[in-house]
Amino acid sequence: MPSFIQALPLALACAAWALTGAAAAAELKLVGLKGEVRLVGETELKAMPRVRLKLEPRDIASFEGVPLGDLLAKTGLAKIDGVRGPMLAVVIVVRASDGYVVALPLSDLDPAFRSGRIVLADTWNDKPLAADEGPFHLIVEGDARPARSAHSVVSIELRSLR
Repeated sequence: MPSFIQALPLALACAAWALTGAAAAAELKLVGLKGEVRLVGETELKAMPRVRLKLEPRDIASFEGVPLGDLLAKTGLAKIDGVRGPMLAVVIVVRASDGYVVALPLSDLDPAFRSGRIVLADTWNDKPLAADEGPFHLIVEGDARPARSAHSVVSIELRSLR
């Protein structure tokens, strides 16, 4: 049986691997129409302009995050104001770590088409999202049924249907 001293290097290596995995999970992969990839971490997201949402009818739940349109614009992947022409055939594919997939038309991010906000949240009631919900949660405000909202978001991709 190995002694504590002999087992220590293995334990430290496992802990380092676990921490590296946790840090990687806190990164969001964004993919543009031409296949360009941007990786956005929690720190970068926290530095962007943020909004707070209270979901009905559960006023007690308050999410905070970055409007998805602002995130796509800031990373240079899409211009949201004045979506028209070929951009009306662009969809946003959101993937969660559990395999859940949501598709939204890009025009849903333009206030001229839809009044509800779409936010990539990273806090709930002023605290980080729970491990099984985070690190990112897509909130689609104003939907009568919240099926397009998704927790544990790992990637967002733009695709043209043309």
